[in-house]
Amino acid sequence: MCGLIGIVHKTENVSDSLFQGLKILQYRGYDSCGMCIVDESEFDVYKELGSVSNLEKYLKNMNGKIGIGHTRWATHGSRSIRNSQPFVYMNIALVHNGIIENHLEIKESSTDYEWKTETDTEVLLKMAYDYLQKFNNDWDLVLQKICETLEGSFAVSFLDLNDQNKIYFVRKGLSPISISVGKDYACVSSDCSALSGIADHVFDLEDGQYGYVAPNDIHVLPNFNNKKREIIKIDNNDRSQQTWYMSEFYSQPVVLMNVLKSINNFKWPEMDTPEYIHLLGCGSAYYASCVGKHWIEKIAKIPVNACIASEWVNNINSGLVGLVSQSGETADTIAALRRAKKDKKTIGFINSMGSAIAREVDYLIPTFAGHEISVASTKAMTGQMLSLFIWTSKLAGVDRTTELYDLFKEMNSFLEIIPKLAGPVSAACSNKDNLIILARGNLVPITKEASLKIKELAYIHSEGMSLSELKHGPLALVDSGKILIVMAPSSSPFWTKILSSIEEINTRGGKVVVLTDKPEIFTHLYMTVKMPYVEDDLAPFVYILPFQWLAYDLALSKGVSVDNPRNLAKSVTVE
Repeated sequence: MCGLIGIVHKTENVSDSLFQGLKILQYRGYDSCGMCIVDESEFDVYKELGSVSNLEKYLKNMNGKIGIGHTRWATHGSRSIRNSQPFVYMNIALVHNGIIENHLEIKESSTDYEWKTETDTEVLLKMAYDYLQKFNNDWDLVLQKICETLEGSFAVSFLDLNDQNKIYFVRKGLSPISISVGKDYACVSSDCSALSGIADHVFDLEDGQYGYVAPNDIHVLPNFNNKKREIIKIDNNDRSQQTWYMSEFYSQPVVLMNVLKSINNFKWPEMDTPEYIHLLGCGSAYYASCVGKHWIEKIAKIPVNACIASEWVNNINSGLVGLVSQSGETADTIAALRRAKKDKKTIGFINSMGSAIAREVDYLIPTFAGHEISVASTKAMTGQMLSLFIWTSKLAGVDRTTELYDLFKEMNSFLEIIPKLAGPVSAACSNKDNLIILARGNLVPITKEASLKIKELAYIHSEGMSLSELKHGPLALVDSGKILIVMAPSSSPFWTKILSSIEEINTRGGKVVVLTDKPEIFTHLYMTVKMPYVEDDLAPFVYILPFQWLAYDLALSKGVSVDNPRNLAKSVTVE
């Protein structure tokens, strides 16, 4: 899940462009970062732990027309400068994203080399150098042999001091890499958005492809017939709040209105109505899929299996397989897609149009949520839900556009008062190590998404579940110190059962916080949050919002990074 970038230019110093690209790539990992510039036939390497901003102080010292950069999400080896990339050996420098599964076997067999890091990446460095000697500096043979010999999923970019006008690359497995060439420049990156300040187009490499780029020169093997696509320009300074997370949180009404307009103008793929649907995703995308399951089964009357992508087994003969992913590069979801393609049609609900999943599915429905930078998802998840809801409406032959427009128009004013409404809840939860969030029906997946947000941002264990499951074991957790947060919209078909469950918790001494449009019913409880009335089908769009804010406020109270939660990365490109 690391990020890599490489740039070569005929006349210009590339260090600032590399730095700007790394700032965009930081969502892929922020354990450490580094840059390598070729300056007067030598590698000039700078590395820092933590944020890419820590590299800025070195820019005044960097001067070169070719270079590579890296943001690290540690998979092998501790978070240290020693294990940080770029790596350099003799005349070679490299940056790597992915996992080399047979690296230990190779290290054990290389008794003539002293390994300097704890990483799998160093195997690539040693192997590339050895093959260059063996194959008389024939990079095509070197890269081909690397693909054949190494197991796993990886994307790598190399610099060679003996050829300072080219960036070499190889891709194997699920790790993405895109390339671009112009008259005066050439560049490569894990994510084309990192190249948006340099290029206007990219070619996305396929599994097993390798080669090099140089200004006005592109060389890719085998079978280079990849489609050119435009890059969506990214403004990394377009932030209305102190964090990207809150900028994206407050943008949701506008984003969802734009999604609604875009998707209604979208030419829908022609397909037969499926008899059975599988919806697959990971993390927030999986919970969006679970909400979609409720909608499709209720409104369109089609049975749905919602499953975590990595756990899905293709053992049902029929059905359309839906893949839900923000990045379109999620490794577990791509692996599930390739299992599905053996005997089923596939449809993608994808935010990144040029991604691997978007390219490989039979049918595509974009989520149109725009570039999401914060690691913890807000607008991408609600955009996924909206795409699934509109698809459900199409399957059922109904039009809910007016209801949705009205809902999103009112959402802005609700977002503005959430801090006042939910502030007391945050204060009560800030010293808790465990929370339980409860609901019924189509809000059960929202309890799980809410818990995920709290875990991601505030590092507090939280568990989301159905109220109906409470009596089947978890009720044993309830005591006078436990806070349980319940979503209780009066429009729910389970309204009376929700009331009964709340009283059962209260009877046993639990501190019950109720989110409801009828707070007057619950004045005897620990706390209430006044919610707007919303029709049952649309409740997930509204009830997730206070929890997105709550996770943020709890993170602030603990003094932890909101945009860069520990141990996480935005795009999970390894299984």
